[in-house]
Amino acid sequence: MIASIFKEKTARMFVLLLNERIGRKIPTVLAKEVDFTFSYAVSTIKKWEKDDLVTLEKKGRIQEISLTKKGYIIAQKIRQIINILQENEKENEKDL
Repeated sequence: MIASIFKEKTARMFVLLLNERIGRKIPTVLAKEVDFTFSYAVSTIKKWEKDDLVTLEKKGRIQEISLTKKGYIIAQKIRQIINILQENEKENEKDL
């Protein structure tokens, strides 16, 4: 069920940024965590940056991603939706 709503792993990648304690992530690490190619992850991140959901900060040769206030709010909502769907799946499994 969850997979049918979030067919792409994009939502998961976005929520992973929310889970970071320091709020910053490196694109290569993020791509590996959700099993994306580096180029796909970077193109997705660039789209998010245009939509003011994340900021990219270059530190030497490394770019760090962090959520903007708007991105943080959206990531929280996505996480809530995923949690609700997972709870519903568990309840449905108990009924079987």
